[in-house]
Amino acid sequence: MMQKNNKQQGMALIIVLLVLSVMTAIASQLFRSNEVLVNKYTSSQDIEQAYFYALSFEALAKEVLRNDFKDSPTNTHLNQFWANKDKVPFPVTYGVISGEIQDLQACFNINALAEPLSEQERQNNPSGMTLAEKQFYNILIAEGFEDSFARSITDKIGDFVDNDDDIRGLFGEESSSYQSRLYPYNAANHLMAHHSELRAVLGISQELYKILIKNICVIPNEDKQQLNVNTITIEQSGLLSGMLEGKISIDEAKRILSSRPDYGWDNITSFFAQSDFVNLKLSPKLKATFTVKTKYFKAIGNVEVNNFTLQTESVLQRENGKFFVLTRQYGGQG
Repeated sequence: MMQKNNKQQGMALIIVLLVLSVMTAIASQLFRSNEVLVNKYTSSQDIEQAYFYALSFEALAKEVLRNDFKDSPTNTHLNQFWANKDKVPFPVTYGVISGEIQDLQACFNINALAEPLSEQERQNNPSGMTLAEKQFYNILIAEGFEDSFARSITDKIGDFVDNDDDIRGLFGEESSSYQSRLYPYNAANHLMAHHSELRAVLGISQELYKILIKNICVIPNEDKQQLNVNTITIEQSGLLSGMLEGKISIDEAKRILSSRPDYGWDNITSFFAQSDFVNLKLSPKLKATFTVKTKYFKAIGNVEVNNFTLQTESVLQRENGKFFVLTRQYGGQG
């Protein structure tokens, strides 16, 4: 009888241990599930908070630009507050905000290459180049590229952003060329919205893209090119030389930018009144591609909230003293 009771007690102990182990496993799983939910909720909160901090940075950028143009309504220059490149972090609850403002007219707007030849230009020379193409071609020459390569890249980009399927110039590429690739796609045949789209153009390698990005940009929905001579840097002397179709050397461009007044030229007439331009034959159409007043800017923000980072790009347009957002781009990592 005693032996039987011992067996029953042993079985009961085993059952209790099994039940306990099952309950422990269930509790552990519930704890892990709860931890995942908490992390997801916390991450979601961080993302949302970072988004609103990014909008705050964008609003601050607008306010800085408004104040600068209120103080100097006729010209834009590098001694204004917006041009400060010191990315001083601004502490906020649970994180930090930093960023900068860039002039989108201190570069060549790739969308300007979408302009077709006029009927008269086409009759005179079907393989000729528009003014914007000549300027971009000469920017590439100033960067040290050979003539045929510079012409090839100019034609290919022009074909990618124009609105037709006609082969441009001597080296243009339309959809038929893109469709024959390993991963086929069509030529966009419309204006770019971001400079990264340039990588989709045939012939634009990563190495070439890194070189071009110093002097090029994309203004969404804008196919006109105007370079602000007050905001380009001495390091961009090749850009100025190219925009003038190579009629001045890079060294001459450096000298011009080195002698620029502290607060920039008051108007474009005073810029072209310099002795360097006296003997140059510059058409009114070419002169119209230069300005001292910027209309488009890019606000680049970096927001950190706990362990989440959000990077933003907002393209801002000035119109009648107010600033409007043309595009917003977001990127980040958890």
